[in-house]
Amino acid sequence: MTLITAGDLDINYKIQGSGKPLLMITGLSFSLLDWGKKFTELLAKHYQLILFDNRDTGLTSPSPRLYSIADMADDAAG
Repeated sequence: MTLITAGDLDINYKIQGSGKPLLMITGLSFSLLDWGKKFTELLAKHYQLILFDNRDTGLTSPSPRLYSIADMADDAAG
């Protein structure tokens, strides 16, 4: 588990592969594991993947308050 603090959260993330960076953003309530192993391994042959668990999913800390899509965009930027 690798964590980074962004705002009021500890966000779990994983970096995989090499090449140009590609930020992988899942839909609401999904974690980085939902991309699947085969898909990420294929992309990692060409890109440096940055995968992360959204708020309230996976190993990212639970959100201490109600949040918006703008908050989730800030999480991704962090």
